[in-house]
Amino acid sequence: MKKGYVIQYNIRCAKTNEQYPDVITPSAEYGETFTDTMKDAKVGDTSIAENIEGLHWENGTSYVSVIYDEMFVVTN
Repeated sequence: MKKGYVIQYNIRCAKTNEQYPDVITPSAEYGETFTDTMKDAKVGDTSIAENIEGLHWENGTSYVSVIYDEMFVVTN
């Protein structure tokens, strides 16, 4: 199984364009999605996707529609 992390960056509100902090998540939390995406990758390889639509939990109170970029990074 490939291991690494996923960085969600350039996170911005779909309506107001307000910026949110980057999010770094261990690949274990992505499970098969990470492994499938990076199956032919070597250590140090990355995969970037841009302008993904999703939700962001804002201030522990509600979800906000966001657009973000995402990078998968293989570390071993």
